[in-house]
Amino acid sequence: AKWTATYFYEFNEDLGGGETLYYHYDTANAQDVGTEPTATFAVTDHCRVMALYTMPGPKRITLGYATGSDATMGGIEIEPIGKYYHAGVTVYCDLLDASDFTAVAKPANGYKFDGWYSSATPSSGALVSVAAQYTQTIETGSVNTLYAKFSQDTEAVYEWEGESVTKMAVWRSKRYVGTKPMNMTSARVYSDGYPVSMSVYSASSPDHPVLEGSAASIDVLDQDARRLPMRRPEKYVEIEVRSMETVAEVAVSTAMEGLVQ
Repeated sequence: AKWTATYFYEFNEDLGGGETLYYHYDTANAQDVGTEPTATFAVTDHCRVMALYTMPGPKRITLGYATGSDATMGGIEIEPIGKYYHAGVTVYCDLLDASDFTAVAKPANGYKFDGWYSSATPSSGALVSVAAQYTQTIETGSVNTLYAKFSQDTEAVYEWEGESVTKMAVWRSKRYVGTKPMNMTSARVYSDGYPVSMSVYSASSPDHPVLEGSAASIDVLDQDARRLPMRRPEKYVEIEVRSMETVAEVAVSTAMEGLVQ
C-alpha cells in the first residue's frame, strides 16, 4: 500500500461565449508521498490524497539439504500436506503473507536431525531451529529458504551383524514396588512361541541389588498359568523373560486367582 498526492492545476478554455476557468487534479502526475500506514508530508496547494492498496503476491518457501546432507539421510516436507512440490531434492510451495507453514524433517534409520539453517553452509549463526517440526509465519523479513542438516547417529542400531537366524532376546522390567512384602507365587506368559524362560527377582529396598541366585525361575511351555517356586517375601520385584519369539504379555501374582482377566 502507498499514499499518493494529486495537485490542482487550472486552464482556460474558450467555449465560444468567452473564456471559462477550469480546475482539474493532475492525476497524470500523482506523487508518491508515503508507504507507511501513517504518512506526513508538506503541501503547497489544494491536493487530493489517495491510499492505494494492492494484493501481495505469494512468496516461495523452499526447503533443501545443507552441504554434507542428502535424501539418503532423511526426508523433508512442508505441512500442510498437499501444498508443496518437488524440484529435484528441494521442496517448495507458494504462500501469502501471514500464512503459517511447518518444515518437517524425517531422519532415516541410522541418522539424526541437527537443525534447520538459513544457509546451505551450516554454521551457528545460520541456525534457525533444532526442532524437526519447525513452524513459521510468512512475514516481511522472514527466512523463506531453509536447509536441513542430518548426520550419522552413532548411538543408533541401523544394521544387525551376524547370521540371519533368530537370536535369543532378554527383557528385564523396571523395579515394581508393593505396599507390603509379597511373594509372587503364580505366573502366565502369552507368546507367539514357546518355550519362554522367566525369572522373578526380589529386593528389600529400592536401591538394594537383586540377588541373581535367589530368583524364582521357570521354563514356560504354553500360555497356561503355573506356579512359581516359593521364596522370601519382599516389597520390590523385577521380572525377566528370555525368548526367541515375540512375547506379548507377562503377568505375575500372589495367587492363581490374580491371573484371571
